[in-house]
Amino acid sequence: MGLEQQEKIIVLDFGGQYNQLIARRVRDEGVYAEVYASDIDLDKLKAMQPKGLIYGRTAVRLQRGEPAHR
Repeated sequence: MGLEQQEKIIVLDFGGQYNQLIARRVRDEGVYAEVYASDIDLDKLKAMQPKGLIYGRTAVRLQRGEPAHR
């Protein structure tokens, strides 16, 4: 079975610089992954039936010294 026929992970790009790298690392583990802009249409996202979502983002908060998690 090809990667595109397996369950997939979607990486949502919220402006982070590592989105492609994250997707690559997921693929390296044998899981199909695609990167989409954060403003993707919700119906389109649902139609893809992803097994999971990864939210890519910028590190601005970290650069300002704020906590990474709330």
